[in-house]
Amino acid sequence: MRKQAARGAVASVLILLAGCSPPAPTPPPEAPAAPGAATPSTVVRVYNWEEYIDPEVLAEFTAETGLQVDYQTFPGNEDLQALINAGEPFADVVFPTAIPFGREQVQARQLRRLPDSVRNRSAELDPNIARALRRADSTGSYLVPYLWGTTGIGYNVDKVRAALGPDTDIETWKMVFDPAYTARLAGCGIGIQAERTEIIAAAMIYYDPSQTDASLTEFILERSLAKTIEHVKFFGGSTRIIDELASGEICVALAWSGDVQQAVDRAEEEDNGQRVAYMIPKEGGLVWMDVMAMPANAPNPDGGARFIEYLLRPTVQAKISNFVAYASAVPAAEPLLDEAIRSNPTIYPSDQVRQRLYSIPGVSERNRQTRDEAFDAVVMPSGKWHPDDE
Repeated sequence: MRKQAARGAVASVLILLAGCSPPAPTPPPEAPAAPGAATPSTVVRVYNWEEYIDPEVLAEFTAETGLQVDYQTFPGNEDLQALINAGEPFADVVFPTAIPFGREQVQARQLRRLPDSVRNRSAELDPNIARALRRADSTGSYLVPYLWGTTGIGYNVDKVRAALGPDTDIETWKMVFDPAYTARLAGCGIGIQAERTEIIAAAMIYYDPSQTDASLTEFILERSLAKTIEHVKFFGGSTRIIDELASGEICVALAWSGDVQQAVDRAEEEDNGQRVAYMIPKEGGLVWMDVMAMPANAPNPDGGARFIEYLLRPTVQAKISNFVAYASAVPAAEPLLDEAIRSNPTIYPSDQVRQRLYSIPGVSERNRQTRDEAFDAVVMPSGKWHPDDE
């Protein structure tokens, strides 16, 4: 996709995201900063997803500012949320997914209001992305976009065809949720990103894209994942998904677009004979936006703000996007992207694919607990849940 078309892709995808999510209510009064939170420090503590930044960016930030970066990673939103809920200072900058997690953190007063130096950068963002973000942060005070992408299926072209035959329809969630498919794919390996919210949302799309009622989670899982879990090799983090897709150790993965693209690139670089591809199933896929935020008790908010400002620079956004293969929220970064990124439909979906993208609906705390209990009853007894696998 060409540069100008890429910008249109961002706009259209995120307009759809906004249309599928209820407006964010006005947040409650700002959470106070923790005592001593403004104490000067030479260290910025950052908590981000696995495989989600160019390491050179961290070194270059330190070289420019003199601030050291204590960089830690997490495999899923639930892991980040657990740390935030614990209430102990652990990071200056975090990277939740905007909906539903970022929105819920804003409402729970778990985030610190961003300083004007960060908020003023919002004028440099794609206006459609900024508009979509208001669904999570109605005042634009707590969240700023980082990168966005989709959730679909990564697969090994040759191994899937060998397992299913040349005429079997593979553009479907049946590759993950239908035992008639998964029994034949188990021999070459099925991996699933260990993210409860997205697995459940994908199962709902497979069962009925119009169904978003969290109270039906148990019913839907019984008719999808519960029937195929015996054929699943593992539920894991990004590192394992990328590694095993690239090496051919698995042939199907419920995965994030950029992770699959990293697997594609790695297989090509290693020239190992593995042909990896990505698709949004015909039933539909997920679109999401990850954001940057500061916990209410951030130990070094000044350093955190400088880190966020740095990552919003077009040159830095382009460097990150080129490295991790996810789409940038900063239009000025687009001319700096590699052509392989700008023109890649895995990263910037086509108009046809965009019509099949859904955002993850928010749920009440009560429904979240019911949903998670239903999921855990299906998955945890299998012993295959390993979100921290490297």
